[in-house]
Amino acid sequence: MKISNYIFILLIFPIGLFAQKEKISTDKEFFVGEWVSDSINPEPEHWREFIFIDNKRNFTKTSWWSNSYILQNNLILKDGKILQKENIIYQIKIIDSNTIEFANANYYGRFKRDPFGGYEKSLKRFNKGHKTKEELIGKWKYQNSEIIEEEKNKNYPEEVIENYRLRDLLHYNLPSILIEFTKDNRFKIEFGPKLEEYFYIIDDKSISLQKSDYVINFEYEFSN
Repeated sequence: MKISNYIFILLIFPIGLFAQKEKISTDKEFFVGEWVSDSINPEPEHWREFIFIDNKRNFTKTSWWSNSYILQNNLILKDGKILQKENIIYQIKIIDSNTIEFANANYYGRFKRDPFGGYEKSLKRFNKGHKTKEELIGKWKYQNSEIIEEEKNKNYPEEVIENYRLRDLLHYNLPSILIEFTKDNRFKIEFGPKLEEYFYIIDDKSISLQKSDYVINFEYEFSN
């Protein structure tokens, strides 16, 4: 009797353990959000990729460190695959509730769910930054500058306003420099024979210049 009871307990234990395994839904809602690359093979030239899947199943792959911020778009999530029209671009494998893999014959990427949410704002940064970057690529020569009058500076003396209007950009006199935005994310300042370079990122609100261990942010706005 003791032996048979002992065998019975061994048989039901693994069944009970299996029942506790996490159940992961493959509904659209599981995939919606921002996914950040953990590993990619073959390793791309750019550092990190971000994948967005919105409420309408639209798929967008992006990176701040590539020549184009938008790597892929106009794709759709359907039946656990990423499609372009009816062609399968990526197969998707769910690893756990916060990890998925995208793969095809030439690409493998493991991605982690962004824990902070709010993917719409992040995707807007990429879309607006991509459009702005395309408009800025090329060389630019200084034409003029004006001060935007605000409550905090409207009573400043005229000489202070004028000095501020003609202030230097990164230690260079504005009328004397030529600036350039390159496709490979380099911001160049030419001052006579001197050339200085920064890495830049443009999003929906600002231009970020990075060099060594410091970062400089400039807010921007286009006007006709």
